Amino acid sequence: MKPARVLLIAVLALLGAFAAGLGVLALQVPDIRSTYTQGGAMYPTVWDEQSVRYESGGRLRRGDVIVVGVPDVDYGTLVGRVVGIAGDTVECCDEGRRVRIGATSIAEDYLSDVEESPATPFQVTVPDGSVLVAVDTRSDAPKLVPSGDILGRATRTDRGDIARTTVFTAAGFTEEFDVVAHGAPRLPWFLITVGGVLLVAALATALVSRRVSARTG
Repeated sequence: MKPARVLLIAVLALLGAFAAGLGVLALQVPDIRSTYTQGGAMYPTVWDEQSVRYESGGRLRRGDVIVVGVPDVDYGTLVGRVVGIAGDTVECCDEGRRVRIGATSIAEDYLSDVEESPATPFQVTVPDGSVLVAVDTRSDAPKLVPSGDILGRATRTDRGDIARTTVFTAAGFTEEFDVVAHGAPRLPWFLITVGGVLLVAALATALVSRRVSARTG
């Protein structure tokens, strides 16, 4: 096999392996996006007119602050907290404005001041394929949100990180559910595709060169 052809095969293989490896590594990085809030319904966790970063897709649980896609509102998103998943009967509120799932009150430690935000009572049984999303002020009625409309879990605002609460898991509600990433980033898959093409090209070149060498040898 001629040295120039050996060099070509090596270059194709190295570039292919590098591109594919870079694409795989890029897929491991969380897909962080951002939106903005309007109104103080999630105070004090999220303030009015704040930038909210969220991780697209992943596994969620009760208590997570999430971003929901709603085309007909400003910024196209709403921010709220998951207080119930499929099968839960959720009621608001006990004497401390905390929600109940069945007969169990949740020790919600993230709620805003009671006097500023009187709670709106509700009782909802969550159907399959949906979650119940409420705001921390409890001033608005909760919303049943199809799982497919969830864009991801809110992780940070201009004021700092949004800690994942454990009050629901502490009460025995430990189930999690998956959310599909919306508009998955194209670059990692492009790199993996390019890497695969280059590796195939290197293999094909090597096979052709071996056959040519065998015939001329």
